[in-house]
Amino acid sequence: MKHLFFSLLICSVSLNTLSAQDHNRNSVNSSDKKFITEAAESGLAEVQLGQIGQAQANAERVKEFARMMVQDHNKANQELRVLARQNDIKLSSSLPSSVQNSHNSIQKKSGKDFDKAFMKQMIDDHQKAIALFEKRAQNGQNEQIRMWAEKKLPTLKQHLEQAQKIYRELDK
Repeated sequence: MKHLFFSLLICSVSLNTLSAQDHNRNSVNSSDKKFITEAAESGLAEVQLGQIGQAQANAERVKEFARMMVQDHNKANQELRVLARQNDIKLSSSLPSSVQNSHNSIQKKSGKDFDKAFMKQMIDDHQKAIALFEKRAQNGQNEQIRMWAEKKLPTLKQHLEQAQKIYRELDK
């Protein structure tokens, strides 16, 4: 009887430990919430700036890049909204004023000046996004959020490489 009681006690403790580990892996801490919010703002910024680029770019390769930004980031934003909803995280539908001011400044340019400013902003934005996503992919507590960040990194890196290449070619 002692052995049975002792075995049940060990099973109970083991299950509680596993349950706590599973909860920690799937819970959302403040840094995961902050990542979701920042990633959503970044994605929204890319879509809005991409729309501006489609309308105003001078070079066809810049217009194509802008179209890709709208398409790729809209898809990622949809996935992110699902993650946010699943984890009770509210997302803003507007950009911070600093980002909006930057977009307004770029939008006032035209021709080659617009193309250069647009591509420079894309480089800066993607460098920041990659750093944000790498950190979350390495340190995220919530497994679902961590894996989503990891899954998006190759696309962000590809965007950065293309943006850098286009930016360099604009000088030629």
